[in-house]
Amino acid sequence: MKIILIRHGQTPSNRERRFLGLTDEPLTEESREELASRSYPSAEHLFSSPLLRCRQTAEIIYPGQSVSLVEDLREMDFGLFEGRTNEEMCEEPFYREWLAAGRADFPGGETMEHFRSRCLRAFRETVSQLSANSSAAFVVHGGVIMALMSNLGQGEFYDFLCGNGAGYVCDWRGGRLTLEEKLWQD
Repeated sequence: MKIILIRHGQTPSNRERRFLGLTDEPLTEESREELASRSYPSAEHLFSSPLLRCRQTAEIIYPGQSVSLVEDLREMDFGLFEGRTNEEMCEEPFYREWLAAGRADFPGGETMEHFRSRCLRAFRETVSQLSANSSAAFVVHGGVIMALMSNLGQGEFYDFLCGNGAGYVCDWRGGRLTLEEKLWQD
């Protein structure tokens, strides 16, 4: 099965390099124009995180195509980090502790273990309903893509960091994602 993983377009918080998890923010006008100017692989099935930035991206990339929302493919809850930049938190004790701990779980937010588990379960449940010969696009968040690729493919979590509107085309077979092509990456 062909799987296309696409990170949503840029939001104002992305542009300002803020932690953006569960805050429901729209795309910037510039991002909407950029997404509309690009070409993405076609897909028989279209899935999206329920957050606005993903739904808007899916509508732009796949106009007129029916999109199914998958609740558990939403971004991580960043807790105390939500809406803030690294610079804004640099003097905060919780931020220093987080850095000293090797960037572990987010204080007041979701644990990495829970986040990965949630994303993997939602993805597996979704693709289990599809034909092995079909294709599916998932318009989701950067963290979701990193969780899926690092757990179902090969590599570490941050190996799969991708920009807004970028992503991966993969083959899904035997419970593994095999990277075939990078989309819109520098």
